[in-house]
Amino acid sequence: ENGRLDALNSLLGSGADLDETDGQGRTALIWAAAGGHVDCMKALLEKGADPDKGDKKGETALMYAAASGNAEALSLLLEKGADPKVAAKDGRTVLMAAAAKGNAAVINALLEAGAKATDTAENGRTALMEAARANNVETIQALLAKGARINAKDQTGRAALMHAAYEADVEAVRAL
Repeated sequence: ENGRLDALNSLLGSGADLDETDGQGRTALIWAAAGGHVDCMKALLEKGADPDKGDKKGETALMYAAASGNAEALSLLLEKGADPKVAAKDGRTVLMAAAAKGNAAVINALLEAGAKATDTAENGRTALMEAARANNVETIQALLAKGARINAKDQTGRAALMHAAYEADVEAVRAL
């Protein structure tokens, strides 16, 4: 980890462009968040990296941190002003990415920061459906407590209960 941070600091000290992106529009901050490299994220944010800059799909560093289930990376980004309500171009939210991973601590942090349990992506999927697919009872319960619509259906006509049943998770079915 220290080698990564030393290399990053050397590049930043030599004038590396914080806004430089790869072919998919991902920045160094997005890559650091995806890898859970919190020290590198801190260095990039201190130099002025934009926590809400998205890639070509509109996915931000916060979405990558949520998808990885890294609570420390997610907390850092929220502290630095990342928007917990941001959605990618397809309508998928940070909360949906976190629910698919099933880390209840990340889900609760996002809900406390203002993420909405009722948001729907273009395909009709909700965070509750993602939690049901991930078989995470604690996440299902947290989302239901924040008003997630239990009977919402995706574009295929499936509700969260159907997603849980498909995954054959008895505890998730019981939670719904």
